[in-house]
Amino acid sequence: KAANINENTPLMFATRFGHSSTTAILLRNGADKNRGDDKGWTSLMRAAANGHTKVVVELLKGSGDALDIDAQDKADTTALMAACKSGQLDTASLLLDHSADALLPDSKGLTALHHSASAGHDLVVKALLQQPDEVVQQLAGMTGGEKHMTPLMLACYNGCEGAVRLLLSSKKACAGAPVAKGREGDGYTALMIAVEQGHEEVVRVILQQTKSDVHQAADDGVTTVFSLAKKNDTVLKLLHQVTLCPRPLATPPRLTHPTVHRPPPATLKRDVPPPLQVRTVLFQCHQQTKIASDVWHRWLRGREPESLKVSLPPFNVPK
Repeated sequence: KAANINENTPLMFATRFGHSSTTAILLRNGADKNRGDDKGWTSLMRAAANGHTKVVVELLKGSGDALDIDAQDKADTTALMAACKSGQLDTASLLLDHSADALLPDSKGLTALHHSASAGHDLVVKALLQQPDEVVQQLAGMTGGEKHMTPLMLACYNGCEGAVRLLLSSKKACAGAPVAKGREGDGYTALMIAVEQGHEEVVRVILQQTKSDVHQAADDGVTTVFSLAKKNDTVLKLLHQVTLCPRPLATPPRLTHPTVHRPPPATLKRDVPPPLQVRTVLFQCHQQTKIASDVWHRWLRGREPESLKVSLPPFNVPK
């Protein structure tokens, strides 16, 4: 039960460094498994954060008082959050099997799903999405952090493509947090956040797996994905491609002949500009034609024969 200046006990050191046999001996001799240090971190949190599953097993079956599996530190972090944040799949699964509460938020409103999705720990996200329907729907819809974002928004913000795929593939998660849901404060959707951060692959995943409205505006009524993508030509080109095609494609189709494929007139919108490549080609053609015409007229002036002058404006036919 002795502790150092930071309130760290021998059991905390043993669990932190994964010494399962030492942990078992300390528990048999009356070590307090629920005691926290000066920041509130318990022995279970230390073992979970470092992925020491055998140590967690010893703590769960150890003698003495029952283990408080949902204990929170001064920042309201739980052992499950610590495991999910560091991507410890086996430890997180073990805690979930022993009824750890995945819905508990920390002091910033972030849950275990927020932490795993924002860090790109796909396997942990998958394990959390296998919880009961009502739990997954609540997890997906909960907002946290300074900008009040859902797990999907955080994954889009950090460019975690795998986590975005998993969240969009889960019907339970989409029911709890529709992809068209706007962020509190500015109304930015998950697609807007991915476009703003320039994560091209995440944008492609959202457009492939959902029917996102690319013309949806934020709370100011002006900001759209097109205005956010002005500084990123690749993302802007992708948005134009998807807008003009009825169904987005993973890769551009190969054309076996020079025929230009256009969508039916009914699907075109007047306020949608043509792709950048098409506009560039048309401008270059027009510019080259105008230059050639000007050069030809400058050279011909004063050199045309009398017969040619008759056929040119203003048609001065000799009397």
